[in-house]
Amino acid sequence: MSTGYTCGVEDGTITEFPEFAMRCAKAMGALVTMREEPMNAPIPVFEPSDSGKVNAERATRELNDLRATSDDILQGIIDREYDSRPVKDRQELADSDLKMARYDYMLSQVEVWNPPTDDHGGLKEFMTQQIKDSMDWIRPISRTHPDEEKQTVVEYREMRERRLKEEIRRCEKAYLEEVERVAGRNQWVTDLKQSLDIT
Repeated sequence: MSTGYTCGVEDGTITEFPEFAMRCAKAMGALVTMREEPMNAPIPVFEPSDSGKVNAERATRELNDLRATSDDILQGIIDREYDSRPVKDRQELADSDLKMARYDYMLSQVEVWNPPTDDHGGLKEFMTQQIKDSMDWIRPISRTHPDEEKQTVVEYREMRERRLKEEIRRCEKAYLEEVERVAGRNQWVTDLKQSLDIT
């Protein structure tokens, strides 16, 4: 019985090895994202996502805006944030408690699930880790600093600047990694095509 990859060989529509190899390549590494696309879908030249670059540019604009913002305006921001904190903290706590309950329930379901085969054991481990990692991110800061003093303008400006610089570095790094990853995918395709004498 043929598969989606071999049906063209079986019915005679694929008679050349390079065409068969390129079809099968869609199930591998650099092209795995194409495995659900039609078998005859052309293999594109991949382009990197520019989201890291765009986010770094946005954070840079925010940093420049922060540096240009007067102390009086920053004091107003600090006052509004500080005054709204009790309500915001209560909302965060309620939201966080609800999310934690949902995660606890789903984790209990994962823990009692018996994978049908040993090959499915990795799925159980993956689901458990995903839930635990997500739970770590929703623990609200408000539980640890309910009586924190209001920041000064200098403290606020330094904290915001530090966070924005970190965000810029993180986004720029993510963009460079994306460019490198896409170049690797394109090189993988190029190498395969050259080995098959496809231009």
